[in-house]
Amino acid sequence: MANTQINGADTFNGNGTYTFAPNVEIESCTWSVEPAAMFQQLSGSGTIANLSYKSNLSYLAPKAVLTFTFGYSCDNHYTVKKEIDLTLPTSTLSGIIESDGFVIADGATVTVTGEIRTNENAKTIVKPGGKLIVDGGTITKALHEGQWQ
Repeated sequence: MANTQINGADTFNGNGTYTFAPNVEIESCTWSVEPAAMFQQLSGSGTIANLSYKSNLSYLAPKAVLTFTFGYSCDNHYTVKKEIDLTLPTSTLSGIIESDGFVIADGATVTVTGEIRTNENAKTIVKPGGKLIVDGGTITKALHEGQWQ
């Protein structure tokens, strides 16, 4: 199998384009990103994926996996994945949000006015220069069993 790669930033903070660059001639190519709940209706086609966060986030995670599946020369199908670190840009988080943890980008201010429900092992990381403001909101464990760490 020829060498393949996904070009695009390793850290994603709101908008970005990722290009799958095989060095073989492909017949088909599809892509997806998980957790899909963090992203807008995704655009792009073939070997190009344009990603952006939803304007009203209902789910937070510290990482995503972008997957391209492609076929070439009859029935040969392969999958290539890229793990991406996710950071939040300056934003306000309102409503009820499920979270596996989140990272606030350097220089960003994230204001929580809603309820963030985290799983037991979730971590919140504020990069140097970033700010987390809880303004009338709460950060709790998902099932409200015990305190958030």
